[in-house]
Amino acid sequence: MKTTVSFCDLAHEEHSCNAIPLGISMVASYSLEKFAGKIDAEIFKHPKDYIAYLEKGFPRIACFSNYIWNLNLSYKIALSIKGRSPGAVVVFGGPNYPLEPQEQEAFLQAHPAMDFYVFRNGEIPFSLLFEALRQYDFDVEKLKADKVMIPGCHYLSNGKLVVGEDVAAMRDLDEIPSPYLTGLCDKFLANE
Repeated sequence: MKTTVSFCDLAHEEHSCNAIPLGISMVASYSLEKFAGKIDAEIFKHPKDYIAYLEKGFPRIACFSNYIWNLNLSYKIALSIKGRSPGAVVVFGGPNYPLEPQEQEAFLQAHPAMDFYVFRNGEIPFSLLFEALRQYDFDVEKLKADKVMIPGCHYLSNGKLVVGEDVAAMRDLDEIPSPYLTGLCDKFLANE
């Protein structure tokens, strides 16, 4: 059975930015190729579309981009997911995250609905996180109790920061299938 994963780069309805959610689409595209037949992914930009999706059921993994303009919006939805589906895994990633370990720990403590934070480049770290979650049968608490070091991923275990080693940026971007050519971004092109 495929694992359902939602990738969200949510924007406020009145936000002036109408950009295609390229960053998170690239993570989704890479994941779909790497885990062909094992993952079912969908990308969301508009909160009302994502809320309608959640009304039909919850993904096994809910991923959110984190920018200064969408943290509160995305986190509020993440809190709702955790409240209604505690077993769902919530992953955040993006540049709106501290660089100092002490501040990273405080950030994650202030956002307990975030199970994991993908630090910097997302494609490889998310794939390593997905593999680790599968090995633990998506038992987040057991994975965290074992303090598994996942490259490029941060999380809290007993309130303390666990940091996987940094992952270098990909040198060959051709390793990432184009989210435009795979059709992942079609619905955004039609609406923009």
